[in-house]
Amino acid sequence: MSSYKILWILCVNSCLCGYSQNLIIKKRAASEQAYALSTIKKLTFTDGNMNVFLKDGNKSSFNTLTVQSVIFNARTDLPSVPTEKIQNEDIMLFPNPVGSVANIRFPQKTPESSIDLEVISLEGKIFYKKKYDNIQAGETIRMDVSYLNKGIYVLRINNGIKITSQKIIKI
Repeated sequence: MSSYKILWILCVNSCLCGYSQNLIIKKRAASEQAYALSTIKKLTFTDGNMNVFLKDGNKSSFNTLTVQSVIFNARTDLPSVPTEKIQNEDIMLFPNPVGSVANIRFPQKTPESSIDLEVISLEGKIFYKKKYDNIQAGETIRMDVSYLNKGIYVLRINNGIKITSQKIIKI
């Protein structure tokens, strides 16, 4: 697996799990560039460059040979919003690897609430997005994933207060 793919997996996991609020790119020349994640539209890795596209239309490019490290949430002087994370062991995703239908079982202690589910590729493309209202404790949701290509995806679950993500392996 290429180092770009590994870096992107770390980026997606950090961002989706709600752990990080900031992205810091440190260059070998002892300089650094910091971004609040809420200002980033997308990150791409093309032609030996890491490209940061901002929501305001600006773009920054970094030659990957000059990048020393990419850090998430390492600075406290940038604004951040705390996010409480649902424990992964509370929500059961099965079977995983999955063929055509994924089941998501919520724990017995889940308060009745609305849940947003998203299935996102490692490239950041959203393949599935649906809001489920009145999820009951112990309820299992069946999600059709037969249309997905084989690969690794991220399941993001958001109830408006807490966010969790889990890896889905599609076979």
